[in-house]
Amino acid sequence: MKTLILDTNVLLTDPDSLYAFEENEIILPFTTIEELDKIKSRTNEVGANAREVARRLSEMISDNEQGALKRGVPLPSGGTLRLVAISDFVFDDDEKFSRDWDASNKDNHILDVCRGLTKQHREEGKPDPILVSRDILLRVKCDFLGIPCEDYKNAHVTENVNSLYTGSTLIDVGEGDIQEFWECSEDPKREFHLEFDPELRQE
Repeated sequence: MKTLILDTNVLLTDPDSLYAFEENEIILPFTTIEELDKIKSRTNEVGANAREVARRLSEMISDNEQGALKRGVPLPSGGTLRLVAISDFVFDDDEKFSRDWDASNKDNHILDVCRGLTKQHREEGKPDPILVSRDILLRVKCDFLGIPCEDYKNAHVTENVNSLYTGSTLIDVGEGDIQEFWECSEDPKREFHLEFDPELRQE
């Protein structure tokens, strides 16, 4: 059985990712709950996905005894889901992140959970946990730290076709807007805004 740690962007891309890993242990870093809470009020698809994940987690709480998410709840896929916080681990001084790392960065909080679980697994003779993330730079950090990491490629096409945009508009944008668009497309936690004058659009 594998232990898979899910980044927030995986949940925001596909709420069904909670059930996409068959008979394996799924770990949600506590940071993902905080990020979902900040994003759930958005009116776009990312906000809708955050609310859907919150709804499913709420159902798990109501179907089990208090504290079940911390202990681990069974999933329909045959695996388990568990919520893990940085405070669940103790790091020696030489194991803590150096000043190169931003202590307020949520991705680094997720990496702390990965490092804590990796240390725990090695002490218990278990295989290293694997982080699943769509964030390219987070996967670069994992490579630097020696943390196994995989991209999530099981995203579902939306079933609500009525919510899809059916028209098209051609507008001129600057290089900066294009760069920001691609950066946001790699990280669902970021929201892309483009301001333009409708009177200037090209037909």
